[in-house]
Amino acid sequence: MVTNKRRTVVGMAWLMTAAASTGCGGRTLLISKDPIINTANPLDYNKPAAERRGETLEVTIVCLTADELAKGGPYQKLAPATFSMTSKDFYTDEFANVARTKLTVVGAKQDGKETVKQSFDFPSKKLFDKSSVIYVFAKFKGPQQEVLPVPPVVFHSPGDFTSTLRVHIGARDNVQEGDTHGQFIEMVSKRVF
Repeated sequence: MVTNKRRTVVGMAWLMTAAASTGCGGRTLLISKDPIINTANPLDYNKPAAERRGETLEVTIVCLTADELAKGGPYQKLAPATFSMTSKDFYTDEFANVARTKLTVVGAKQDGKETVKQSFDFPSKKLFDKSSVIYVFAKFKGPQQEVLPVPPVVFHSPGDFTSTLRVHIGARDNVQEGDTHGQFIEMVSKRVF
C-alpha cells in the first residue's frame, strides 16, 4: 500500500529530477506595490497625492549569463562588473533585441492586489556564476511621457537569493523630486549566501 506521504516524496523526487534534466531553475518575481504607482505622468503630475490615479507600468526581467554577455554589443553594457544603467538607458532601440520577460503592473488601489507574481526560468547551472545577473527594470514615465532614469533592481549572482525574488514599486508623495520624480523600484529580497 502506497501512503500519501510516500506518494508526495516520490512526486517531489521526480519533479526535482525533471527540473535538473531540463537545466532550468524556476524563479519567481514577487512585486509588492503602493496603492498608486507611475504617478509622474502628465495627468497626475500637478495633483495632490490623494487625487492621483497612476498609470500602467511596464516591468521587464532580464536574465543574463556569461554566454549572453559574451555576445558583445548591447550585452556588454549589461555586464555586472561595469553596469551603470537606468531604465531611461535600457528602454531604447539599442536593447530592443535583448531577451526579456515583460509584464504590466498597476497600483494596488486599481486592481485590488497588493502583490503580483511572475514566473520565469534561469539556467540552474549558471545560478551561482559570478557573471550571471538578473535585472528588473521599471518603465516609469515622466510629465512629458519620457522614460525616467530609475535604476533597476540587480540580483547578482542570482543563486545568492531564494528562488522568489522580491521587489517593491512605489511613488513618493513629492513627484517633483529629482530626475525620477519620486518613482522607484527597490529590492526587498535579502541575500541568503
